[in-house]
Amino acid sequence: ASVFEIALQQFLADDTVQERTKQIFIRVAMNGEKASEVASAFGIAENAVYQIKARSTAKIKELVNLLEKACDEAVGHD
Repeated sequence: ASVFEIALQQFLADDTVQERTKQIFIRVAMNGEKASEVASAFGIAENAVYQIKARSTAKIKELVNLLEKACDEAVGHD
């Protein structure tokens, strides 16, 4: 698995992330559904969908960076 895939799995398994947040992220970022459709399905504003996607993406990037740093340290690189 790639570092991104591992980070994504960690994000989706994170109990501190609301299940609704995960579902919205999956539908918009991974399944390519329109934000307006997802917003309607969850009864929230379209802007909230974009915010959830942005925050989730930032969290996954943070996890990727942590994993890459851990790999570098394990291999002995700076």
